[in-house]
Amino acid sequence: MVGEGFGLSSIRWCVATTWDSCKQLFLDMEYYCSHIYREGNTVANPIDSIGLNQPTPLWWESAPQQTITLVGRDMSIIPNYFRFH
Repeated sequence: MVGEGFGLSSIRWCVATTWDSCKQLFLDMEYYCSHIYREGNTVANPIDSIGLNQPTPLWWESAPQQTITLVGRDMSIIPNYFRFH
C-alpha cells in the first residue's frame, strides 16, 4: 500500500487524507545528508554490539552504562580522533 502511494496508483480512501498530509510534510522538509567517519561516531559501535546480543528490541531513557564515558567525550569540544588524508 505504501509503495503504491508513491506511484501513480491510488491509495485506500480511508487513509488518503493522512497520506496527503504526510506527503505534504515531506515536501516541506529540507534534507541534508552528510558522512561521519567511524572515528567520529565512537558511541555507535558499543550500541551496535549491545543490540547484536539482544533477542528483543531495547529502549533506553539515558545512555547505556557501556557508553557513558564515550558520550561524555563525544559531547566535549576535544576531538576524539585525527584523520589525515
